[in-house]
Amino acid sequence: MKKLALILGMAGVMTVLSACSDEKSEIAEYKENFVNTCVVASGNPQGETAKAISAICGCAYDKTIEKYGLSEFKRMDGELEKSGNAEPEFQKTMIEFVQQCSQNAR
Repeated sequence: MKKLALILGMAGVMTVLSACSDEKSEIAEYKENFVNTCVVASGNPQGETAKAISAICGCAYDKTIEKYGLSEFKRMDGELEKSGNAEPEFQKTMIEFVQQCSQNAR
């Protein structure tokens, strides 16, 4: 009986770890798409400028996920795709994040 409880407990831990791993890979996938779109929206710069813009965009994404979480980010991203407009508070927050990340990059 103890072995069964141990196995079930380990299975539960593995399920939780697997879910965390899946979310981390999803966050990384969204980050790559976000950064690429952000760089293109910045005029698709080349060389060192592209590297700097990528770093700023990546920083802004990280701050966004930290504040809103992945599920809320996905919801807002879906709304943006549908309407072409982001919620005003989200727009303001993103501008603040980009400004903070730009200052940190200097």
